[in-house]
Formats: sequence, structure tokens, C-alpha cells
Amino acid sequence: MNSLNKAVRLLGTGGGRHLRQGAMASLSNSNGLYPASWCANSSQAASDSPAAAATNSESWDRVLDILSSLIKHKTRADGKNWRDAHENMPVYLRRLGMEDSVQKLNVIHVAGTKGKGSTCAMVESMLRSAGYSTGLFTSPHLCDVRERVRINGQMVSKAVFADAFWQCYNTLQAAATDEVGMPGYFRFLTLLGLRIFIDAQPDVVILEVGIGGRIDATNILRAPAATGITSLGFDHMELLGHTLDLIAAEKAGIMRQDVPCFTVQQPPDAMGSLQACASNVGAQLHLAPSLSKFQPAAAGQPISVGLAGQHQLLNASLAVALVRSWEQHAVDKPSLQQQQQQQQQQQQRLGGGVGGAARRLQQLQRGLLPEEYCEGLRRAAWPGRSQVVPHPKFQQQGSSSSSSSSRLTFFLDGAHTPESMVTCGTWFAQVAAAAATAADQQQQQQHHAAVHLALFVPPDSQYAFLPTSSTQQLVAEAHQDLSWQQQLRGVWQQCQHAAAGAGAASSAAPTAAAASSEQQLAAGRALLPPLPEVPGVGQQAVSAGSAVLPSVGQALTWLQAAAAGRPELQLQVLVTGSLYLVGDCLVGLQQQPQ
Repeated sequence: MNSLNKAVRLLGTGGGRHLRQGAMASLSNSNGLYPASWCANSSQAASDSPAAAATNSESWDRVLDILSSLIKHKTRADGKNWRDAHENMPVYLRRLGMEDSVQKLNVIHVAGTKGKGSTCAMVESMLRSAGYSTGLFTSPHLCDVRERVRINGQMVSKAVFADAFWQCYNTLQAAATDEVGMPGYFRFLTLLGLRIFIDAQPDVVILEVGIGGRIDATNILRAPAATGITSLGFDHMELLGHTLDLIAAEKAGIMRQDVPCFTVQQPPDAMGSLQACASNVGAQLHLAPSLSKFQPAAAGQPISVGLAGQHQLLNASLAVALVRSWEQHAVDKPSLQQQQQQQQQQQQRLGGGVGGAARRLQQLQRGLLPEEYCEGLRRAAWPGRSQVVPHPKFQQQGSSSSSSSSRLTFFLDGAHTPESMVTCGTWFAQVAAAAATAADQQQQQQHHAAVHLALFVPPDSQYAFLPTSSTQQLVAEAHQDLSWQQQLRGVWQQCQHAAAGAGAASSAAPTAAAASSEQQLAAGRALLPPLPEVPGVGQQAVSAGSAVLPSVGQALTWLQAAAAGRPELQLQVLVTGSLYLVGDCLVGLQQQPQ
């Protein structure tokens, strides 16, 4: 008789107070999953005046300290403050001497609720595969603030980042007045990123909107090459509005007269709002053709997307439309800089640049996806979104590095809205089930039990604080108040009870299958080690199905102890609800983005 292969699934969600109860309910009702929430408190670092722009550990910590000091303690719901800050962006550009040079950048500008970062990553990858030099600005970062600013797919060095930082900071600090002082954190990082792009002069810059669009810090371009709007949903409603048509109107603020704007299929009220805004502005609104409309130009090369999840096919469709539009723009209106780079680099490019664009545009016209586009989609990567990380310590002998090869596997996705939680739950249910089945087949064992355990844990890093080498321990000790995590745990328990009640109402009597499932859950939980006692919370039992832990480090330690103590366990850990939490887990697993 085969030995039992118990599978333990611990589902973690986080995101501080940005994780709404609706999002938690969405995940709890998706595919019968049982998630948890790992949430953040806020903290603030003080700043001192800058000294030198060296990039040793101490001076780099100084950069992070000053960046943290730029956090504004004003509520997002204060729309006047947000509008005033946006109206100051031209002032900051003028003070930095960038008001003309920033308009000369060739930019693809992308807004949306879901998938805008993934779309930007695919756009950048395709353009780079086609031979163009690229700049990419995204937010937030997972582990390192430099992730927000990339040149040719690589985050910039500390030296480049620090040099641009001091240029911007010193100039803006010296010019600050009572009327227009220093920009806030995100606006400063936007200015810093633009400074780096102006210096580097890539062929194309892909610019991701932070929040909304109309009054976002990135919305300072008079004539981008193309704009895109990804799937729309409910997020940042305190600032953008509480209906989809209002949210869509804010996102449509990046539209420009005579500039093509591409989007995907939207709910009717959102699409109607986008169409009205496009008409008012004089923009050309287009629906991106489905990826299924294309065949690969290279025989035998299937069209595949490197980013996991069925939803990424929709993002890929938009990305292809944006790249196609940008290449048409480059062919129609090549700048002097592009012409010079074409002459210098054409011999080094395999059908790249403007020369190769004509061929690719002809292929697209015939319904063929160019080889460079296929390669870019296949190689696209976007950490922290539908990412699978097998723990190397528990890799099974003779196996590959796939998700089924480790007895402790992390499934990471920064979803934090109701819609994205459903998508995340669908993705996790599919890949976790496939991984568990593959593991059972490898070990010639029969899968018998699954344990759903929800852990509520605060991230170590937050929007308002960039931990430095000297403050890591302070951050680890800062999470004394876990009342928010306990509140979320209570909401989760309500979701569980509601789901159980709905199941009971649909059946006159408990079925044998239901009783067997409960027995399997109990048997699986008995294999787990005791949870650590948490100050202010007390001793918690695994049998309760949910718990609060005080730090990411303690959660990872407990999971590793569980895997080490019972070799028959297959632990599948979903980490979701917060990109900050996902980033902290990647740091703990030593899997930081490069």
C-alpha cells in the first residue's frame, strides 16, 4: 500500500488596509480556497541633509532615508491635495531643466486597474527583442527601489540611481518655496526616473501610471507615441470615484489628441466612458485584437506568454497592439536620434530597429506575429505576479526545478482587489493541483489529504518606509500591534462560516464525501507543528484553520520547520494580497528580482 502524501496549503494575503473585505471574500469564494491576510502597519524614517553621492552602504542608506522622508502624511481621499501636487509637476520639471527634454522622449504610456505592470513588461520585452533600446518605469517595487527604473531590462545600478537622486534632490531642495515645496515620494521617483531616461536616451520609454491617470505624476507628456488602458475595476475609489464610469474617466486622462489609445474589452459603463473621453479629447480609441487572431510568423514557433495565468493572454493582446502602434509611429516619424542610432547599430541588429519594423508591420497586416514579438512574449518576466518559487532546501532528489519538485513551494501574486483575487485564486487552484498531481506521480504515491490554513502576517516593508541595512532589525521588532491582522482574521472566519452555511443549506444531510473531507483536514493538520505563541494574541491552534503571526520571518521559519519535520508533506503556500508582502517573501527566500 502506498504511503500517504499529505498536502498542506497555506494561503497568505496581505496589503495593510488596502486589502478590502470584498477582496478577501472574492478569494475565499474562488475555487473553495481558504486564504489569509498578512498586513502592514506604517512607519516613517527621518532624513538629514545629503553629503556625497558615493554608493557605499552608508551613503546608499542615506539615499533611502531621504526617500522615506518624502512620504506625505496626507490622505489620498483629499482630492485637492492630489490635484495641487499634479499641478506642481511642470514647476518641478522647469526647476530641473527637464521641461523640454522630457517631451522629446518616445513614450508608451499605460494606465489601468489590473495588469498594467504585466502589460508594460511584455511591451518592453518585445521591443527589446526587436532590437530597440528600452527604458521602463513601473511601481511599486518588490525588494529594491531601483526595480522601478530599468534600462534594457535591467534595473539601474546604485551609482546611476544615486547620481540622478542627488541631482534631483539638491536642485529641488534649493528651489523649494512655501508655495511649492519638495515633491512627494512617488512624484520625486517619477522625476528621478525621467532624469535617468533623458540621460540614457533609449529608443523608447514605457511608462506605467501610478494611480488613476488624469492627475497622476506620470501624466506630463504632451504627445506620447501611444497610450494603453488595461482591464478596469474598483481600486483607489476614495480618489478615483466609486463607479466604473468615473474610474474609467480618470484612467482616460492619459489620452491625447491624435494619439492612438488601445484598450481591451471592458464592462459597458467603463467602455462607454472611455469612448466619450476619447471623443472629447480627439484621441483614436482602438480595441486590441485578440492574440488568438495571429499565427506565428516563424514556422514551428508557437505563440506562448512567459507570464503565467490565462488572464495574461488579454494583457499580451494589448501589449502587441501597443508595440505595433509604436513601430508604426517609428516608421512614420523617425526622430533624428533614431536615425543616428539606426546608422550606428543597424549592422549589429538582426532585423532590428526601424528597418526591421517595416517587415514586422507587413507580417502583422497578414495576421502573422513576428518572430521578435513571439520571442519577447516568451521571455517576458514580471516577478511577484503569478510567480512560482520552489524552496531549494526541500528540492527532491533527481527532480527538476519545477513547482512539483520541492516539498515546499511558494505561489506569489500581489493581487489586492476583488477582481484580481478571483484571478489569483483561479491561477493558484490550477497550478497547485497540477503540481500536487505531478509530485504524487513522481513519488508513486496517492494524494490523500489537503489542509487549508490561513495565516495573517504583516509585511516587513511598506510604502512609507524603505528599510536600510541599519534598520532591518528595528523593522523586524516594530510589529507589536497586530490588531489589524486579528480583525482581518475575524473577517476571514466570517467568510468561512458563510461558505459552510451555504453548503449545509444546499444539502438536507451531511454527505459521506463531506465527512471524509473533514476527516482529511483534521488528519492533515495533525501533521503540522504547533504554531508559535504570539504576544498579545496567545497560543493558537492549527486546528482552528487560521492564525496570526507577527512577521514574515517567523512565518517562513515555521513553514520550513513543518517541511523539515514531516518528509511526506507537500506544502503549497499562496502569498497574495500585497506586493510589499510578496517582496518581503522573495527577500526571505533570497529570490530578489535582478
